[in-house]
Amino acid sequence: MTEPERPPRSPERAEGDPPGEEPDAGRTPRSEDPAEGQPAGDGPADSPDV
Repeated sequence: MTEPERPPRSPERAEGDPPGEEPDAGRTPRSEDPAEGQPAGDGPADSPDV
């Protein structure tokens, strides 16, 4: 059952992403916005704080 889970992860690292680090952290900075509570898709410029 763990075999089907390994294939999807292998291709992601083959793209050039270093193992151990999350590709989303460097590829999509927007991932940090939703973590703060902002709706996905809205950029920091749309935030009321700015």
